[in-house]
Amino acid sequence: MTRSVSRRGPGDWDDVDPVLRAVLGVALMVMMGSVGQMIVGLAGGPAAVGLGAGVLAGALTALIRTGTPLPTTAVGMAMVTAFLHVRAGAVVESMFTTGQGAVVLAVLVVVVLVVADRVGTDMVPAMRRAGPSRPRRGLALSSAATALAVVAVVFVASPFVVPLVSRPVSLGDGPRLEVDPEGAGAVLASDRLDMTDRPELTDKVVFTVDADRATFWRGQIYDRWDGRTWTQSQPRRFPLGPEGEVFHDDLDLGATGDDVLVQRFRLEAGYSDVVFAAASAVSIEAGTPVAQTADGSLTATNEAFGRGATYTVVSRRRPLTEEALRAADAPMPDEVVGRFAADPETTPRVRAAALAATRGLTSNYDKVRALERFMGRTTRYSLDAPLSPEGVDVVDHFLFTSKVGWCEQVASSLVVMARVNGIPARLVTGYVPGEAKPLTGTYVVRERDAHAWAEVWFPDLGWVPFDPTASVPLAGADRAEPAAGQWLVEHGAEVLAGIAAAGLAGWAVVHFVRRAVTAHRSRPHGWAAITESRLEEWGSATGQPRDDSQTATVYAALLAERVGDPRVADVGRAVDDALYALVGPDEQMQSRVDAVLDEVSAGP
Repeated sequence: MTRSVSRRGPGDWDDVDPVLRAVLGVALMVMMGSVGQMIVGLAGGPAAVGLGAGVLAGALTALIRTGTPLPTTAVGMAMVTAFLHVRAGAVVESMFTTGQGAVVLAVLVVVVLVVADRVGTDMVPAMRRAGPSRPRRGLALSSAATALAVVAVVFVASPFVVPLVSRPVSLGDGPRLEVDPEGAGAVLASDRLDMTDRPELTDKVVFTVDADRATFWRGQIYDRWDGRTWTQSQPRRFPLGPEGEVFHDDLDLGATGDDVLVQRFRLEAGYSDVVFAAASAVSIEAGTPVAQTADGSLTATNEAFGRGATYTVVSRRRPLTEEALRAADAPMPDEVVGRFAADPETTPRVRAAALAATRGLTSNYDKVRALERFMGRTTRYSLDAPLSPEGVDVVDHFLFTSKVGWCEQVASSLVVMARVNGIPARLVTGYVPGEAKPLTGTYVVRERDAHAWAEVWFPDLGWVPFDPTASVPLAGADRAEPAAGQWLVEHGAEVLAGIAAAGLAGWAVVHFVRRAVTAHRSRPHGWAAITESRLEEWGSATGQPRDDSQTATVYAALLAERVGDPRVADVGRAVDDALYALVGPDEQMQSRVDAVLDEVSAGP
């Protein structure tokens, strides 16, 4: 019996369109180049080196034949590339993470999936022998389950792997004070905060943070108020400890807490000499010396940070509950009262309002909450609030004249009114947590996330943050929620990534089910199929695997000669008779064949 068979190994490309081969090869080079650029960027090395190494690796992968078909390799790399960029794109920048580069990469992934499936179809043998079927069509599709598993590993493991493969510190591109039209403005340390300057906030990214939870990113601390300006009463800065340890006075009790938070910051602004951290920072690893004030404000000394700079901060804090805050009524040290609760610079009507809002309350915690509710009833939040005129108290003007202000005025009012009640308080500036990327968990902090809040000191607990702005309702146009169209524009990347991920997962699940059904149907059924499968397994075990061009009769004859047992030849003839003859072997013949296979399979 003669059969036409097209037999091709996994690396045999002779009958595949050379244009499709070239497309897959180039795509593989670009994808591996983008991954290499990202990995080297995470490690703080030159991006060009990673790009070149990745392209070279892609070229070698495309040219050198291995046991894995190139379509399968390309599909797996496409999925890994896409998901790795989604996971780490907010942490490290490459030419394929933003703008046109991201579009090119997305199109490339789709092209690879389509071309790989086409190539896989071209590589299907024209005809298989009779007997057990082992479908090979759609090599790209057959790798879906494996590729999906790899993607799952990358998706889950990358938050743990990225900090291990990347350098924790880097100065980035170097500090640049000139205005960058594409980036956020400079973040400058100052021991003075003028309350008559209006903040200009945009959507530009200032920094990103890898941390396991959200919190305020504290920048600078102010404790002296003159009615219009905040300053630092102890502005002198001194270096950290030899291992980057942050010094804490006896008031910062949070630094001795058991709750540990590790944060890895990456700067996107062109310049910053402020070192941001969750309270209370206990150690810092940075690429430049860092200094601190006595109250915990942190700044770079010799050289500021530039775009792409990274540093790592370890912070500690104590768990806080309302019950613990209400119960913190121990006597306060004279140092705390004299510096943070002394009679503040303010007006008589601010004093009267502060005392009236807390009348009848005993715990400092309840008094602070009462002051927040007072501002929530009487004031509104807006970045368009009028500036305080020259010569007037800013807090008084905000509370009783304009009744509209932004976070610095709101927080300053809480600090001043708390001090009127003898409660130690100070002003802190920094950033709110920012937007957590849904697929990466990285916090993206923008200029619009700049914020000011109050810190209040409690015995046995230390400094506790309060955000009075959260109690103040929005005013005017600020009250409107973003329109659906605006939300889609701001979150378009996440929406598209979610749709793509759901599509890939659905495609893989459907194919996996289809493949499982096909595999079930292709298992040996009937005596001829089962016997042929047993013959092949035993033949392979003896060192004589079956070639696709061999009939069962020819193959069994070769095995009979190899082992010196002519009965084996009868096995092949019986199989072919059962498959192709008009009258197949009877039950007695089938039993003799089964006995022969049982005997030879058992060995000597």
